[in-house]
Amino acid sequence: MTCARALVVKKTTVLVVLTLVLCLGPAVAQAQVQNPQSLYMVSVGISQYQNPGMNLQSAAKDAVDMAEAFRAQKGKLFQNVDVTTLVNQQATAANIAQAINQLRAKTNPYSYVIVYLAGHGDNTTNGEFFFNAYDFNPFQKDHTTFSWRQMQQALSGMPGKVIVILDSCRSGAVGTSDLIVLSSAMAHQNAGESAVNGYFTQALIEGLSGKADLNHNGIITLAEINLYVSERVEQLSFGKQQVATVIPPNTPNTLPLASLNGTNAAVVVNPAPQPVFQPAPPVVVNPAPVMSPQGHFQSSGPLERPRHSR
Repeated sequence: MTCARALVVKKTTVLVVLTLVLCLGPAVAQAQVQNPQSLYMVSVGISQYQNPGMNLQSAAKDAVDMAEAFRAQKGKLFQNVDVTTLVNQQATAANIAQAINQLRAKTNPYSYVIVYLAGHGDNTTNGEFFFNAYDFNPFQKDHTTFSWRQMQQALSGMPGKVIVILDSCRSGAVGTSDLIVLSSAMAHQNAGESAVNGYFTQALIEGLSGKADLNHNGIITLAEINLYVSERVEQLSFGKQQVATVIPPNTPNTLPLASLNGTNAAVVVNPAPQPVFQPAPPVVVNPAPVMSPQGHFQSSGPLERPRHSR
C-alpha cells in the first residue's frame, strides 16, 4: 500500500482547499454548530519505551496536549468530552487495543470519535502501517504493535464521525479508508519532533486554538485544518515532511473540529461576513540545520528525531 492512494495535501491541493474555504460563500461563512454531542477520544503517546534505545522527546506530551486541546471543547463544540489517555508504559499493545475496541459501545450516529497515536511507526514489507507499542519487540510484531488492519476492524462502520490522527513516521501509508485520517508524513517519510511537540501535533494544536480559522467565523473546519497544518508542517520541518489526509466520500469540508466562542454548542453561530483573504505574515522558524562533520544535524533550534523504528 503506498501513500499515492491517500488524498495527499500538497501545495497544489492547498490552493484548492483555500478556494473551498474562502470562496464558497455562505456554505462556509455560515458554518453552524448544532445538536451538541459527545466526543470520545483515545489519546496515545510514547516517549519512553521498554527498549530505551527507542525513546523519543515529546510523543507522550503530544498525547497529553492533544487530549487537553479537545477537552477544552467541552461546552463549545461538544456537550461532553470523554478522553482515555495512555502514555509510556501504559501504552502496551494490549492496552491500546482494549481502549480503541471499547469505543464502539459508547458511540451513536451524532458522536465524534478521535483516535490519536504519537510515537514510532513503520510499514510492513507489504506496505501496511503499524504503530509500535511501549512493549515493541521486532521479533514479535503481531503482539507488540497496533496495525492499521486492527484500526480498521475496530473503527470501520462505527456510528458517528470517526477521525484517526497519526503522528508517526510512514503514517501516510494507511491508504484508502472509510475513516477520516490525518497523517503526519507520507509513506516514505520520517515525522520530526522537537522538545516541545511533534511538528504535526504542534501544527494541529495551533490550528485548533484559532490559527486555522481562515474565515474568522469562530469555527475550525476540516478544510481549514488541512490547509493550515500542511503549510505549517512544511515550515517546521524545513520542507522535509508533508502531511497526508484520507477523506471518505460525502465528508463535508465544513465538518467542524473546534469552536472558538465561549458559548454553549447548542447556540447557532451567527453568519460571518464574506472574508477577504489576506496572506498570513511569515512565520519565523529556526535557521535551517546544517550537517556537522560527524553526520549529525546542527541547528540553533531543537533537534529532530525521526519517529520510526524497525
